[in-house]
Amino acid sequence: MVQFSELPSIRWLDVGDQQGLVNLVKEATTSFDPNDLGNISRDVTFELLLPVSIPEIHVVHEVELLLPANKHFTVGKTITAQLIIKSNRNWEQPNSSMNGELEFSYDIIAPHDKWAISGKRRSFFKLQGEGSKITCQPIIDCCMIPLLPGKLPLPRIEVSAINVPSLKAEVDLKNGAQTVLVIPELDRASVSF
Repeated sequence: MVQFSELPSIRWLDVGDQQGLVNLVKEATTSFDPNDLGNISRDVTFELLLPVSIPEIHVVHEVELLLPANKHFTVGKTITAQLIIKSNRNWEQPNSSMNGELEFSYDIIAPHDKWAISGKRRSFFKLQGEGSKITCQPIIDCCMIPLLPGKLPLPRIEVSAINVPSLKAEVDLKNGAQTVLVIPELDRASVSF
């Protein structure tokens, strides 16, 4: 049996520290009573505080593309969609330098081989500095035409600030990963020779 004082992990200590550690372990193991664990208070709580720096965000945009409640759509048939943008300035610090009117642009981006988009693909909107911190933009109507059958991802919407490079904004895409089922038109067939 190896003695505690012979363990290689404590050899790096000075001889006096080794002896002190050996005595401490002997005292702890001889005075330990496993039946006495019931006297330990169960109400002991611990608190750990970790300082975390949170980046400053001036505006959070919540963007949603609303589609009709169909189970599937047909290739070449128009889908009327509505783009809803809600902007929230509650994240901004009270003494922020971005207190005035802010101007943004939105852009509907779709792969040209999967979607044809008509309507306002790109436009501008303004957020007032005073008044309500949550602003709903007018609903934007757009028409989308699926060009391929299959599960197509919805077009992506980007929102960016205009002429304010120091503005920090986030975009929350409510249906950013949503797909729609597009089927081929079944009432007519084309045959090529």
